[in-house]
Parts: sequence; C-alpha cells; structure tokens
Amino acid sequence: MLNFDDFSTNLGKVLLECSLFMSFGTTPYTFDKVNGVEVEEKYDFQKGVITYLAIYLWEEYGVAELEDFLRNSQEVISMEEHTTELFIQYSVDRYLDHDLMYAWKIKQGTIAFGYLVAKLRSTQDLTIYTANPQELEFLEDVLPKHSNMKLFAVAMLK
Repeated sequence: MLNFDDFSTNLGKVLLECSLFMSFGTTPYTFDKVNGVEVEEKYDFQKGVITYLAIYLWEEYGVAELEDFLRNSQEVISMEEHTTELFIQYSVDRYLDHDLMYAWKIKQGTIAFGYLVAKLRSTQDLTIYTANPQELEFLEDVLPKHSNMKLFAVAMLK
C-alpha cells in the first residue's frame, strides 16, 4: 500500500531536483503539484488520478531572467569567466527575438518535463500518464491557474 506521507515528501524532492536540473537561476517554468482529490473530475481520462504534476511556462520572461538562468546554468559552471561572458552576451542577444525566446522556453520546459517523467518512472511504482494536447486543453479548465503563466504539460500519477 502507498504511504502518502512518504510519497509526498519524495515527490517534493523530485520536483525540486527537476526544477534545478538545468539551472540554479530563474527558470522559464515552474512546477505545481496538485492532489487528485482537489481537482474536479470532468473527463474520463482523469479517473483514478492521485496527483497532477503540472508545468507552467512564464509568459513574462525577459532578458534579466534569461541572464540569471544562463549565469547559474549547469552549462556555464565549468566555463572560464571570459568564455562565460561571451556565451551569455551571445545568448541574450540571440533571444531578444521574441520567437526565438519562445522556442527556447518551450525547449527548456520540455527538457524539465521529460526529466521529471523519466525520474518518476525510474523511482515510483505508479502509472504515469502524460496529457496529450487535447487533454491539456481540458485540464486548463480544472487545474489551478497561475497569473502570468501558461499550462504547458501535465503528468498524472495513478
């Protein structure tokens, strides 16, 4: 039988690890853990969900946040200072383009979500179901809303 206290504590640690996986700086995404009983079951695919693990992308993510992410990223930790500054300046200049910044945010969210699902599959004895695009639209109606963030992906633990 599943011990929910242990499960919740371990899940919290996994979410923290996944949040910091790419950078100790300001990430363009955030995770939210929602207990299944707190969410209205409007759709068949929601039956039996113990926990929803949602990832949201920040809509307002600018140059300051990007620079903080880059300076504290796993990628630059081993770089020499001069190389780090060149890399950061190149990246900031590149992502001033709105479309490139949006694509970068999606890439970062996808990596973080993929890491989360892979980590859960290797450590939990639960069924992990990821919402398809249509289900994701439906879940926007029943999961908590966060200002200045857009629901990006959801893993449902059953």
